[in-house]
Amino acid sequence: MTRLRELATGFGRLRRDVTTLLHAPQLRTDGQIGLEDTVEDWVERLRSVMAEIHRVLAPTGSAWVDLGDSYSRGPRSGAPAKSLLLAPERLALALVAERLDTEIESHLGEIESDARPRSPTD
Repeated sequence: MTRLRELATGFGRLRRDVTTLLHAPQLRTDGQIGLEDTVEDWVERLRSVMAEIHRVLAPTGSAWVDLGDSYSRGPRSGAPAKSLLLAPERLALALVAERLDTEIESHLGEIESDARPRSPTD
């Protein structure tokens, strides 16, 4: 984020894919997006990053975000335990509300090869 703030407005034209998952333990790095305690904190952090990216992009530039969802660890995470957090949808709504020329290109839901109901294993 510090580096983004140093760039001039309208500087960039490159497309950069940003991939992030909430609560992704296998990727832990200090300062990493995705280690926030709540989905609201994650949305706010990504929203602020995307606002800076929007600021530095030239009018012909674009940025793409590839997001994954996560299951809640409990009400403190932002949803009942074992419920999807709907993090990508929450971020999309925040970006649209911010009026950052956000276009939602597609939304792919999870496709199950075996759609039979299963009990949780934890």
